[in-house]
Parts: sequence; C-alpha cells; structure tokens
Amino acid sequence: MYNNSYLQTHLNKCNFMFKKFGEMGLDTSGLAAKGFDGMWAHMEDGKKRLLLTSYSYLGLNGHPRIEEAVRKATEKFGTGTNGVRCLTGTLDLHNELEHKIARLTNSEDAVVFSSGYLTNCSAISAFLGKDGIAVYDQYAHRSLQDGIKISGAVRAPFHHNDMDDLEQCLRKAGDAAKLVIVDGVYSMEGDIAPLPQIIPLCRKYNAAIMVDEAHSIGAIGKTGRGVQEHFGLAPHDIDIKMGSLSKAVPSIGGYIAGSKDLCFTLRKGGSSWWFTGASSPADTASALAALEILENEPERVARLHEGTARYKNEVEAMGFNTLNSPSTVIPVIFKPGRDVDFNDTMQLAGVIIDLGRMVSDLLEEGLWVMPIFYPAVPKESSRLRTTITAGHTDSDIDFALSVLRKVGKKHGQI
Repeated sequence: MYNNSYLQTHLNKCNFMFKKFGEMGLDTSGLAAKGFDGMWAHMEDGKKRLLLTSYSYLGLNGHPRIEEAVRKATEKFGTGTNGVRCLTGTLDLHNELEHKIARLTNSEDAVVFSSGYLTNCSAISAFLGKDGIAVYDQYAHRSLQDGIKISGAVRAPFHHNDMDDLEQCLRKAGDAAKLVIVDGVYSMEGDIAPLPQIIPLCRKYNAAIMVDEAHSIGAIGKTGRGVQEHFGLAPHDIDIKMGSLSKAVPSIGGYIAGSKDLCFTLRKGGSSWWFTGASSPADTASALAALEILENEPERVARLHEGTARYKNEVEAMGFNTLNSPSTVIPVIFKPGRDVDFNDTMQLAGVIIDLGRMVSDLLEEGLWVMPIFYPAVPKESSRLRTTITAGHTDSDIDFALSVLRKVGKKHGQI
C-alpha cells in the first residue's frame, strides 16, 4: 500500500487517545452485546451488564407489538425499498408515519429521513445558503453544526443558553436571513434550551427557529411530547421541529415537522431525501408502532420520570455532580484527583485515562456506562453520561446505585 505521510500523520493525531486507551486495556468503544434481557446486555466476553447509557428512554426496544409490526411489514414489502423517496422508494408506511408524527407534534406536516444525522444536514442546507446566518448554541449537536457548514451560511455561535449573547448575535445579523438552532435537551449536559426566552427573541429579530428534539421527544413533557409540552408552547412557536427515530423510538432515522410549505420545500430541496435510500419497511413499521405505544401508554413516560428522579437524587446524595440536570440525561462529572492545567495535553490525557480506569472498574462490576471527554465536552468536565429508562426496574436502579457508590469511592469521586 502506498504510504502517504500526510494521511498517516493525520490518522495518528486523530487516534492518539484511543490508541493510548487500547495499549492500557481501557478502550471500551468496541464492546458488543450478544443479546438483551430487559436492560441487561449479554456481552461477547460472557458477562452480563446493566445498560446505564441507553437511548431507549421508553424501554421499547424488544416490545412485542413493535416486533410484530416489523414481521408484518417484512412479509408484505420485503427487507428493502425500491429506491429513494422521490422515485420509487415511498411506501404507504412512510406516509402513515409522517401523518402520525405531524399529529404527535401538533404540526401541519412532517418529512421522514433515513438518518437523524442526515435530517439535520439536509434541513439546514435546504433553508440556509451563503447569504444566510446560522445563529446556534455552542453546544449544538455535531450534526447541526455539520449542516451549517454544508449550507455555507455565516456561522454565529452564542454561549450555551446565554440569552444576552443570543440577542447580541441576532442584533449583529441585521436584516439577513437568520435561523436560530438549538437542541431541546442537550445530550451531554442534560439541560433544556430555555425556549420561552429564545422564541420571543427570534420574533423580535425576525429569525426562524429550529429545535433538535432527538433527546426530548418521548423523554420530557407529561406525555412525552417533548419541549412543546414541557413548556406549554403553542403549536407554531417552533418553526422547524426535528426529532430522532432511534432513541425513545427504537428504530432508525429522523424527521422534520412543521408547516406544509416547510415540508414541501424539504421534499423538493432536501438533498438526503433525494439522494439517500428510503428507510426500510422494518424500520418504518417499528417507528410507527413505537409512536402508537407512546400515544396509548402514557404510564411509560411517568415511570421514566419517576425512575430518573429517584436515581438523580440518590446519585447527588452520594456526592456526585450531575450539573443539576432537569432531563433524563444525567451526567456524572469526573473530578480529577489533583490540580490540572487542562490546556496541557498530557495532563488532560492523564485525567481521561483516570476516567477510563473508573469505567473499566464499572464494567467489571457489571455496569455498562461509557466515558465522555473532550472534544465531545469541555476539557474540564469529562464525565459519565448516564440514563435511566422506563425499562429499568427498581432492582436495576438499586444495582446501578450500589456499583456507582462502590467504584466512586474507590476512585476518590465521593
């Protein structure tokens, strides 16, 4: 193979930390499950571990009604579609799913994409061009920031949930076309965008607003309807509503919901709707069935909120810092055992390695939780990203708490 020194140097730089983790036996990124028993995973190494970093907020993965819907869809349509949505790839299931999403989000229409990441990239690039300005929270999800890059729009980040900085960005943007972009629930911090303050600013400065609800649909709001329900917003307060079909909804894909004109534009100008294969019959049917369960079983949302509140309260009582998260994402911040200059690469690497050792011990004790560190989060706040789901039993939560207490004490965290 031809040795390209520039390419190899770049690869070595990108892979430095993971190679270091691998050399020390701390690389957990390749862990694989062989099967599931509730929220317990049977692992390739023969051990059984409790999932504490699951996106399956409603505990619907493996639900018999969803599995039956998948079986019927596969029998009827096969395992794939016949093309992209704009040609021969649209099934009546896709139309049913879009109608269901529109009703669930109190929107006029919805468009489904086969990837959540591509949903954001496609939507932002369809609505913003080089003459537009993307005003976005600095912690906005990577897919949102990549969508902004693809669009060619001017980038105007504002400090996380800082309304004064947001207003300053909007004022500077003047009369240009503006799109304010935020997450509903921030997937690493667990906090919620202050939409009752953001929306009036958008109206004041004639800016549209897009909210990524990947971690809020199905997870917050009394019946799981996301930020709209959580804050009591009117149906048209949010111009572009994005959601994931791979988290509380155990499938794959994403959607945009909003006005009929908005969705018409996406169907005509959304690149991934035109150039990516349509989601499979099984994926579409599973998403549709999951949303029906969300509508018909509100007790799942109540169980999710009750379990999360109990877990968070007890984790904080132990002495862990959860950033006082108000959502179902509960970060557990890792405290360095010494003073650290986080701008020193080797010292930062040392903190990350210490966190890796803690995670290794958690795994050994039967708890599957993963480390999160820079650049996914700020240098000074490496963490465990933990979640309780509606699928966790009381005994599951008891087990998770006991392991966190034992390993947290061992590593000087509590």
